[in-house]
Amino acid sequence: MATPRIPAALLLFASASMAQAQPLNTIPARTTSVTPFSGCAAWDELDDLLRTVKKEEDQTPRSVYSRIAKVKSEKAFLTLRKAVAMLRDPSPLYDAYSAFQEFEGTELESSALDYLKNEALKARRDPNKKGATRALERWGLKAENELTAILESRADDELKSIAIRPLISRLGERGDSDSLTLLLRYGPTGRRAGDQLKTALEKARGSEVLALYEDVLSHKNTGVDRRKMLLEVLASWKDTDANRLIAARLRDSDPDIVVRALEILGVSNDPQWTEPISKLLRSKDDAILRDAILAMGRLSKADEMWVDQLFALADDKNPVARMGAAAALLELRSAQAVDILHSLLADEDWRVRSEALQQVGNLRREISIPVLIERLDAESGRIGHDVATVLRLMTGEDHGRTGRRWNQWWNDQGQDYRLPSYEDALALDKERSSRRQDNKSQASFYGLEIVSDRIMFIIDQSGSMAAPAGRNRSRGAGGGPTRLDVATKEFGRALAALADGIEFNVIFFETGVKAWKKELLNLDEDVRAEATEYAGETSPAGGTNVYGALLEAYEDERIDTIYLLTDGGPSAGEITDTNEIRRRILRLNRTRRVVIHCISIGTPSPFLRELARENGGSYTESL
Repeated sequence: MATPRIPAALLLFASASMAQAQPLNTIPARTTSVTPFSGCAAWDELDDLLRTVKKEEDQTPRSVYSRIAKVKSEKAFLTLRKAVAMLRDPSPLYDAYSAFQEFEGTELESSALDYLKNEALKARRDPNKKGATRALERWGLKAENELTAILESRADDELKSIAIRPLISRLGERGDSDSLTLLLRYGPTGRRAGDQLKTALEKARGSEVLALYEDVLSHKNTGVDRRKMLLEVLASWKDTDANRLIAARLRDSDPDIVVRALEILGVSNDPQWTEPISKLLRSKDDAILRDAILAMGRLSKADEMWVDQLFALADDKNPVARMGAAAALLELRSAQAVDILHSLLADEDWRVRSEALQQVGNLRREISIPVLIERLDAESGRIGHDVATVLRLMTGEDHGRTGRRWNQWWNDQGQDYRLPSYEDALALDKERSSRRQDNKSQASFYGLEIVSDRIMFIIDQSGSMAAPAGRNRSRGAGGGPTRLDVATKEFGRALAALADGIEFNVIFFETGVKAWKKELLNLDEDVRAEATEYAGETSPAGGTNVYGALLEAYEDERIDTIYLLTDGGPSAGEITDTNEIRRRILRLNRTRRVVIHCISIGTPSPFLRELARENGGSYTESL
């Protein structure tokens, strides 16, 4: 049975028609007969509700639309359509269109579906089309015919990407070329919906499917997320033809695709892929070089010439090559490989030491314990913290952050000592976590503990940071602090709690990005005062250039931990797409190994939550 690996996160760490909409005073021809509604009170209520919509327009409470539809009469149906005609903004339009679902199971069900389809295809305004399509999505397979009509129409791609969501499983079951083409073109690739799409595509096999996938993978307009998802689908085939198509992506222009192809081929147990992979050992892209070495290590464990080359790579002048060698040595697991892996724990480059430490933790050998204990007193900051973490997760013990207590414990163990399982050690560590206060630094930033001694703070000073902090909604004299006021105060408080000698820097960003100093500074009384004063002089303005700020932080190769604070999504700079930012930072971190902690101000941020999770950090909110 394979030994469970220590999760990386413990260490470091997806031309519409312009035809006129149907008149409001008619019900589509598809309508079945309904029983006329004669309740005068309900008629009066519908008129009152419509007058409310006419008066409030887009500010109408959403409950009004539901109250109209719940009457479930022909007049209610027509009243709701009239209400739609009075709305302009996307959100209230969606609420009103969604209310038509109240007619599900009634004699007006087919009329409601027809109306929503016609709005999606023929409304004059895009917000109407999108709102109606999203409302149909809520019906699921009940609206299969209407959703299919949208997919087969000249509607724009955004509408089709909405319409296809409830149909993913059904199209996957069909498995014909037309259905697969629709899935490949419009199917969502996000984290949850992407898994559903992947499952649907995995059901289809054969040469025609393979040819279709090849066309999609090689097409210049196919996005990275879609191509990566297709590689996952092909990996599930576990056959030579699929792997040949994956191997072709080793020549892809996008490094993310090359790296994913290397990961898949590396675990294929098929040595025929070593030749194309070996060509990437000369790559100048750090992530590709590291993963090419790892893939070769997995496929060539029995090749003596490769083993000699791997041992040489462990002494290569390029630290990225040494990192790749550390990962590949774990696959080899020979006595000599373990000795070399241990030696890399003392490498001159902290990134190599971090990589080797993670692999030693994954190896889980008793012989590594005294080596790790020796490293405790040689490391500080985050790497020292990580050494202690690996020791705890290997032994199930906790003897602090110094080698003396660990040596005392180790000397008491006999030759028959055996490591507990990873699961047992992890359970013990979780039980102790609330009682390890003596091992925790007193310094924190927005409640996130600071264990590193090479830190970069990244603080948003965009225009939105002028908003009142927390629940304070007043401004002006005596109106209370802004978000930026609180952030700079918290920054000063963190510096006051950090020990002298800690190395740090701070970046404030808006549309532009500016680091306080060119490189990390040693903290002392004067530097602490200067940094606090500098932070207090900042003022909010401009957009939110998150990607630019992160890249600026990565310019200093010595930092190992980032604290990123922002109150909004990226809106300025080279890249504002959150998926693309995450993808690029994750690729950088394959060899940079920087932990990224994230603080979201004012509102929850799925983007920041994922950015922290993918890069070994923690996420918190200050709402």
